[in-house]
Amino acid sequence: MREEGEAIQFEQLECAAFSAWPALEQQELNGIVLRFADGYTKRANSANLLNLHDWQYPQLTQKIAAYFSQRQQPSIIRIPSFVAAEEFDQYLARDGYQYLDKSLVMQGPLLIADSPLKEIEQKSARDWLTSFVRLSHVELAQHQGHLAILERVKDNINFAVLIDAGEEVACAIGVVHNHHLGIFDLVTHRDKRRNGYAKQLLKSLHQWGASEGASSSYLQVVANNIGAISLYEKLGYAERYHYWYRVK
Repeated sequence: MREEGEAIQFEQLECAAFSAWPALEQQELNGIVLRFADGYTKRANSANLLNLHDWQYPQLTQKIAAYFSQRQQPSIIRIPSFVAAEEFDQYLARDGYQYLDKSLVMQGPLLIADSPLKEIEQKSARDWLTSFVRLSHVELAQHQGHLAILERVKDNINFAVLIDAGEEVACAIGVVHNHHLGIFDLVTHRDKRRNGYAKQLLKSLHQWGASEGASSSYLQVVANNIGAISLYEKLGYAERYHYWYRVK
C-alpha cells in the first residue's frame, strides 16, 4: 500500500510539473502522456510514462515514433523511476534508443525566512526572460520556444529576479499547482555565485508560494549537478524519484 500511495503522490507531482511547464499540445494515451512544444526542451517534447498498462512494446514505440514524426521531432521517451518499466527500458536500448540526462525530482518543505530578504522584482514573462538570458549568458533568439511555454502557464506564477545593490544577480520561476510549488529555471550570474543568492531567492519564492496556498516545494535537477543538489539538500529538499530519457 505504501508503494501504491507513493506512486499516486509521484503522479501528482508529474501532473503539477506538466501544468507548470505546459506543452503546446498534450495527449493522454492509456498511461502515456504525449507532449509537444515545437522542440523546446525534452520535458515538453516527449512521451511521458505514468503507467505501462498492457502495452505491447513494438506497438507502443511505433505509436510514439509516429506521433513525433508527424510533428518533425525525434522520438523521445521519458521514464520516471516509479514506473515499472525495466523491461521496456531494455527493449528501447535494443531498439536503438540512447540513454540521456538522468535527473532527480526533489521535494522539500517551504522555508520560513529568519532574516530580512533582499529585493525581489516580479516581472512579466518577456521581461523575466530578458533577465534570464543575461544572467545565463545565452542568446535571446534561442529562447523563443521558452517564452511560448512561459506565456502558456495558467497557474499562479512568479517570474522572480533577485536584486542586490541595484544589480540583477539571480532569477527563477515559481509556479503553484494543487498546493505544490514548482521551482524552475533557477540561475545565478556566474560572477555572483557562492554568495547565498540562490538560497535567498528560494526563500522568497517559498514565502510567495505559501501565500498562494502551497504546502511543499519541488524542483528538477540533472543528476550530475552535484553543487546544486548539495544546496537543495541543505535547504531541506530530498530526492523523491528520478527519471531519464530514451532518444531515438
